[in-house]
Amino acid sequence: MTLSSNVLKAWTVRKGGDPVRLTSGSNGEVPSVERAVADAKEAARDVVIRAQEEARAIIEGAEEEAAQIRDKARSQGYEEGIRRGIEDGRDTARKEWLRISTQTSAVLSRIEQLQAYTQVLDTELVLAQAASLCAKFIDEEAKTHPEQLRSYLTSLLENLEEDQITLFLSEEFHTTLQGLTRNWGSSWERVQLAVDWSLQELQMRIETQDGENFVAGPLAALSRILDEVLYGSP
Repeated sequence: MTLSSNVLKAWTVRKGGDPVRLTSGSNGEVPSVERAVADAKEAARDVVIRAQEEARAIIEGAEEEAAQIRDKARSQGYEEGIRRGIEDGRDTARKEWLRISTQTSAVLSRIEQLQAYTQVLDTELVLAQAASLCAKFIDEEAKTHPEQLRSYLTSLLENLEEDQITLFLSEEFHTTLQGLTRNWGSSWERVQLAVDWSLQELQMRIETQDGENFVAGPLAALSRILDEVLYGSP
């Protein structure tokens, strides 16, 4: 599993994998937003700490590999020099160093990439928190604050000019949204809700009348942001 997918699932990772959810407490009350944010941060921080440790181990391994390559090159060049004579040995050593240098450069390049990778983990922590909060928002808050959900989805769909739009949702989310959209006004008259059984609970898929399909929703947007931050591609 890539780090991106780990971060997108940060809301399900907490202390050994127990899910982080905005569930009712023993008194039946939903925890405060502050508690939800704290849970999100802790879950995200766990992901980042594990990623940092993994990256650090890879960097140390790469540095050790580079040192071994250099030592091997020195040893081989010296032994060849003794066996074949000074001049031939120097030529052999130069060729060997050229070959080994290429390998070493590749290893050092990996080290630099991993060091740069660890530098963005603070940014990733912020994104992981956002992913966690988005998951909580859709999973629970949509039921208690439907106006916030309406505002988000309306803003998302207003960018589309088509007269008819089909919004595909998971079975669970479709049930939640179906009742809410009846009172969301004329802007939603062009939107038809449907179930896509392949979608996970927090995913959405939009299909326009001309057959265009694309995945939408906060998790899809965060996934693209993470890929751009971590790998330099949108």
